Amino acid sequence: MRRSMAGAALLLLYASTSVRAEEAPSLFVDPEDRWFDVSAFVAKKYGFVPIVAPVTEPAVGYGAFAGLVFIDRDPAAPRGERPDLYVVGGMYTETNSWASFGGYAGNWLDGRLRVVAGGGYISLNLKHYGLGDDPALAQNPIEYNLQGALAGVSAAMQLGSTPIYAGMGAGFGYMQADPHETLAGASTAQNTLLGLRPLVKFDTRDNMFTPTRGLFGEAGFTFAHQSEGSWFERLDLTAIGYTPLFIPDLFLGVRGGANFSFGDAPFYLRPFVVLRGAPAMRYQGEQTAEMEVELRWQFWKRLSLVGFGGVGAAWKNLSGFDRSEGVVTYGTGFRYELARQYGLHMGADFAFGQDGFALYIQFGSAWTRL
Repeated sequence: MRRSMAGAALLLLYASTSVRAEEAPSLFVDPEDRWFDVSAFVAKKYGFVPIVAPVTEPAVGYGAFAGLVFIDRDPAAPRGERPDLYVVGGMYTETNSWASFGGYAGNWLDGRLRVVAGGGYISLNLKHYGLGDDPALAQNPIEYNLQGALAGVSAAMQLGSTPIYAGMGAGFGYMQADPHETLAGASTAQNTLLGLRPLVKFDTRDNMFTPTRGLFGEAGFTFAHQSEGSWFERLDLTAIGYTPLFIPDLFLGVRGGANFSFGDAPFYLRPFVVLRGAPAMRYQGEQTAEMEVELRWQFWKRLSLVGFGGVGAAWKNLSGFDRSEGVVTYGTGFRYELARQYGLHMGADFAFGQDGFALYIQFGSAWTRL
């Protein structure tokens, strides 16, 4: 009798353990295709997506990034509905560059009001190559440390039932640029900045993470006041489009951007070309422009291959495109559909340009816009 009772107890213990073991993985297995998926886990109150990735950005050297992304959305909501996002993270590299930050992107008033806020602290060891094609600095760039605290918030309201949003952003920054000791006679420059940014957005994307169709456009004009009393302005224009092509599960993306600075802007806030394969802040100018094309082929179930290429230019003066300097980049990558209910793909891009190789870990699209 005791043996039978003991055997029954062991059987019940085994059964309960087996049920728990089967239930636990269900948070990370999609019931439709049985592939690894974090949708159910993210839908929990405590759910998040951890990101631990190498940093290979040539501007700051090799290092590591770690962060948590919390995604808040009603699990019963349609797949394309925008969730609220919360993110915290930081990074450190071999050049003793580091950063810590936090951010929020939310949808208020039943999604009609989009709010984005964030802040952080940076200490980056960088190089300044001049504005446009500067022969003197191209061979001997100025090495400096840029550190400071940054904070900003923006809100954009939908105009009627259109896909157009209009609003305002505000930002604060305390920045300090320290030339390295190798620069004889150079001094530290400190600056406190306050800025306002009226903006207009257009958004018909079917998903904010990894879109397959739709358009996104944004125009913002920043008025910034500096602690020494001067002003400068920036006009930033972005246009992105996605569309399926004639082959099943093949998607084309095109991004174009142009940036214009006016007035007495500090050199580290001048526009720079943003392309995979072009080091950050390497191609700077009073004005810049770039275009990038991407093909993504979801060739088997959740797996995708990506190919991309881009061109960009920076110049010193808009009149006559004085001292213009160009860059061409290209590369390939892969994606895995990490959260099907959210349309979230994650992967890596391997990019090449005249400045060498760079690896980028991608959370969603390489052109994520909120």
